[in-house]
Amino acid sequence: MDLTLFYDFLNIILVNLALSSDNAVVLAMAVKSLPKKSRKKGLVIGAACSFIINIVLIFYVSELLQLKYVRFVGGAIITMIALKRCVEISASEAEGDQSTNILHAIKIIVIANLTMSFDNVMGVAAVSKGNLNLLILGLAISIPIVFLASNILAALLDRYPFIIYISAAVLGRIGAELALTDPFIANLFHPEARVTNFIEILYAAAVVTIGILMRKRKLLELSKTPC
Repeated sequence: MDLTLFYDFLNIILVNLALSSDNAVVLAMAVKSLPKKSRKKGLVIGAACSFIINIVLIFYVSELLQLKYVRFVGGAIITMIALKRCVEISASEAEGDQSTNILHAIKIIVIANLTMSFDNVMGVAAVSKGNLNLLILGLAISIPIVFLASNILAALLDRYPFIIYISAAVLGRIGAELALTDPFIANLFHPEARVTNFIEILYAAAVVTIGILMRKRKLLELSKTPC
């Protein structure tokens, strides 16, 4: 491998990691409610699915990006994940129950990758300069690193539950960004960058606020439930 090829290969890994920080938050939230012994299995299967999805997206990313409502629906799904996890944290604190199905977590991982990986694929595809073998190898190495980061973040969520609200804010911003960059919304409103940033911050704050209210209501319901 000559220096130029190695440089391109290293760039693919670095670009994918830089663009995948949001994905790591979503993946950590997806496996957070799984029993600890099942998390590794969920992440391994999720990593394999993500690798396949990224390879498929390489060939169809341009067409998919032009479809209306794909990003909008993805933003709605990400928002629901954030709110659901806020409630699940409170439920586990009150009941000690970690019964989320591994298939459900994998489904969330797959959906999140489908809606959030466009930019990642576009970035690494540009860096690869058309070298498909180099691109696939770079994705094969970088995706497991992202999932390792997700596993670490999930462990931190166990130890410091308040991080769930920081994660919810991040997911809220991601959800707003996906919706605002949907072709239908972008063509309809043509939002400026300042307006977009303001909406993303406002939406993230709203997601956290609603999540806290849902958590309190859930705890109140649990406290009224007869033992």
